[in-house]
Amino acid sequence: MSGGFLEDTYRIFDMAEHIESEILKNGRYSYEYSGNTIDKFKYAVKILKEASIYAHRIDYLLSGDDGEEKFHKRLAEDLKGIK
Repeated sequence: MSGGFLEDTYRIFDMAEHIESEILKNGRYSYEYSGNTIDKFKYAVKILKEASIYAHRIDYLLSGDDGEEKFHKRLAEDLKGIK
């Protein structure tokens, strides 16, 4: 099955990736965000990546691909991988 109960969960991760790209471009072009703003961007990336993991793991649970025990185990493992 591989998920499918929740549609487009990958888009949350894509948002995080786009923000990370903007962090890397900061100061290289016509705009430059302050350190405080970049810190907020970094925090948003962390939160979006966590949300992406939660959505993905819940999708697998609701779709019947994972049981509750596997859900909790994989969720914890995936969350450990966030920077």
